[in-house]
Amino acid sequence: MPLLLILIFQSGCMTHALWTNGDLDSFNDPAQNPNLHLFAASQRKDFLVVYDEFSERHSKIQTRAYWLNENELRIKKNVHRFL
Repeated sequence: MPLLLILIFQSGCMTHALWTNGDLDSFNDPAQNPNLHLFAASQRKDFLVVYDEFSERHSKIQTRAYWLNENELRIKKNVHRFL
């Protein structure tokens, strides 16, 4: 029984840290001006998407890129964030 109480209290502290730790509540989203570019890659039969992303944690903008067709399922899973 004492071991169970220790596990419960320790996991509660961890959960509290997840909600109160300032490093964990930041986000990355497309920048206000994303500077979006699309490049056709005919050999891959895909498009390279290049855009600027804003990082709240670092308060800076950095360039990101991904293959559009290759990441179609991941895009569909996350599109609800922007609607």
